[in-house]
Amino acid sequence: MAISEDDSLAPASPQDWPTLAARFLEDLSKMIQAEIHLAELGLRNALQAQIDQMLATLAVAGLVGCALLCVLAAVVLLLHHWIDWWAAFALTALLSALAALVVRSRPSRTSAPPTENN
Repeated sequence: MAISEDDSLAPASPQDWPTLAARFLEDLSKMIQAEIHLAELGLRNALQAQIDQMLATLAVAGLVGCALLCVLAAVVLLLHHWIDWWAAFALTALLSALAALVVRSRPSRTSAPPTENN
């Protein structure tokens, strides 16, 4: 079977090289643009998921803060049955500070366990 000049497997003539190079660059540009678009979509989805998680965490933190304030108010009101207001507030503040120190002194979950050097 003979190869004709119209066949796509025929070697390109020197006049076709600029056309082939231009088509190659155009295709390469389209591929790069498509990859950038895919990366933008992936980044946008990941960013939206992080924002959603941050808002949910912020809402939970706000609710926990309100609950803690209510517990502190309840402790002050309970202590006021036996001691004066100023003493009830002072004792509640002291207990809150001690609780904060205990929570702060606990080791972090993200820290690595200590290694032993033998």
